[in-house]
Order: sequence, then structure tokens, then C-alpha cells
Amino acid sequence: MQMSMGFTVPFLLRTAAQLCLAEHLGDGPKTAEQLTVITGTHAPALRRLLRTLSCIGVFSEDESDRFSLNPLAEPLLSGTPGSVRTSPNYDG
Repeated sequence: MQMSMGFTVPFLLRTAAQLCLAEHLGDGPKTAEQLTVITGTHAPALRRLLRTLSCIGVFSEDESDRFSLNPLAEPLLSGTPGSVRTSPNYDG
């Protein structure tokens, strides 16, 4: 199963980077609904993305259904050492 899903994680990380999710969570936890308004995305799809990234340790989800940054999300932030982003407006 892990081998068949090997392409999925890079795709999810790229999507998170394109949506600037780490930047949006940089000032504190937010719900998927709050992030949907900010990013202009489809709420159920964004929630699935966030929950999947939480399962692999990029983000975390608390008991109030709010998502926050984990250390694995740091490369998704612009201006941090090891960042995979060139600017806050990076579009991949």
C-alpha cells in the first residue's frame, strides 16, 4: 500500500504549498472552514487534504477541529531555512 501511495505525498505537499496553508496557519490554529474562506477552496476537499497531511505529521488537528503547524511544515513556510518556497506568492 505504501508503495502504491508513494506519489501522493509530494502531490499533497505541493498543493499545501500552492495554497500557502503553512503561511495561513503561521499565526495560529484555524479550522478547515476558516482556511476555506481564506484560500477560496472547496471545503470538503480542503478538510481531506488537511486531515491527510495531519496523519503524516505535517499539520496537527486538535479536539476543536483546528489545524496547526508541526515541525514538518516548516519547509512550506517562506523565509525559513530549508524552505521549498521562494516567496509567499509561490505558485509551483
